[in-house]
Amino acid sequence: MIDKSSLRRELIARRNDISMIENAELSARACEALLKLPEYARAGTVLCYKGIRSELETRGFIMQALADGKRVCLPKIAGDSLVAVRYTPESGFVPGRFGTLEPASSDIVPAREIEIAIVPGVGFDLNGGRIGYGKGYFDRYLKEVHCPRVGVAFGVQIVEDVFSDEWDVKMDVVATDRGTFVCGNEGRGQ
Repeated sequence: MIDKSSLRRELIARRNDISMIENAELSARACEALLKLPEYARAGTVLCYKGIRSELETRGFIMQALADGKRVCLPKIAGDSLVAVRYTPESGFVPGRFGTLEPASSDIVPAREIEIAIVPGVGFDLNGGRIGYGKGYFDRYLKEVHCPRVGVAFGVQIVEDVFSDEWDVKMDVVATDRGTFVCGNEGRGQ
C-alpha cells in the first residue's frame, strides 16, 4: 500500500518527467482553463503563485489577470505563516524560502479580501483533496480565506486519492491541461 510520502515522491517524479517545452504547452492550457472559470470572472482580487522548478507555470495567467484589471497577489512566507502580497510587474522578486522567488513588495492583502485562490499542489484527487510539499503553509492560509479554492496542476498529477488528513483544506475546483472539474464541495469555498 502506498502512503502519502511515497505518493508525494511519485507525483513529483511524474511532474519532473515533463519536458520544458511540454511544460510550457501544458501550463498554457491549464491557465486557459483557469481564465474560463466563472469564479475568475467574478473575482477582483486573485491569489496565485509563481511556479518553481517543474511546477506548472502561471506567468501567463498572472499577466492576463493584471491585463483584466484584477488585483493580483502572490504568496510570501512570513515567519511560520503564508501571507498574500500584492504583485505588480514593477515590484520585482526577492529570494524566499524553499527555492522560491517572492514579491519584493510588502503590501500585504488581508485574507478576507481574496476572492479566488489559485493553489499549487504536488497532486489532487477528484474529491478536491490536495497534497502539497508537507509544510502546511497553504492549508493554514486557506482556512482564513472564504472564496473559491482552485487547485491547478498537470493532468498527470491527478490521482484517485491523495490520502487527505482532517486538517487538509479541500479544493472547490481543479484546473488542468485536460480541463477543469468541480469537486463537489458545498459552497464553493464558503
